[in-house]
Order: sequence, then C-alpha cells, then structure tokens
Amino acid sequence: MADDIASDLPADVESKLTADYGDFAAVRTVLGFVAMRSATKPEYNRFYAASQKEGERAVAQEALAFKCVIYANGVYANPSDDKHGQDEVRAALKVMLDKRPGMLSSLANCALEASGVDGDAATKKYGAS
Repeated sequence: MADDIASDLPADVESKLTADYGDFAAVRTVLGFVAMRSATKPEYNRFYAASQKEGERAVAQEALAFKCVIYANGVYANPSDDKHGQDEVRAALKVMLDKRPGMLSSLANCALEASGVDGDAATKKYGAS
C-alpha cells in the first residue's frame, strides 16, 4: 500500500482501525475507502487453492475480500461482535461491488497486501539452475 493512500484515510478512521486491528491495508476506490485485515492462514490457503482452479479466480477474490473487510465507505466491522459487525460492513461492501464490480481485483489485492503478499519484493535465485 502506498503511504500516501494511508495518509489520506480520515485520521479518526485510521486511529480506530489501528486500535481495533493493528496492521491493516486500505485502498481508495471510486466509491470510497475500503480497509482489509490480514487473512488467517486457513483463509489464505482457501483463497490460494480456489484461485488456482480454472475460472474460479473472481470467486476466490470475492470470498477473500468479504472475509477480510474491516471498513467499507463509512461502516466499521466491530471486532468484539463478529456476527453483527461483520454483517454490516459486508453489506456495505456488497453495495459497493454491486455498483462497481471491477473493484474486486483491487480489494483482493488490498487483502493480500495486508496478509503479507508483496509483489515488489526483491528476490534472488541462488544455487544451480
């Protein structure tokens, strides 16, 4: 996540999410900000397995986004009330995706970044080829 995007989050939103979740990633969409927590290892494993299946990438991205969303355009997930808080923020995310379904890739990438995926990580191959 680019630092300038995070600093554009309203200060009260950033403070609340940091207090409630610690690390998170956020993306500014055409319809407002969305923030994602890290996926758990089982959530990430399900996403990865599903995304490798022919024609299932969008389904996997959507499942990951709905699992990891903690803030969507003014609605917070309440970490102390999993069912109610998650239902509200997921409903807000659904409204956003119904209007702009193309945002899904950006949202999944945001969740993956929160989970530690770094497409720009410097890597180097060692040993015999």
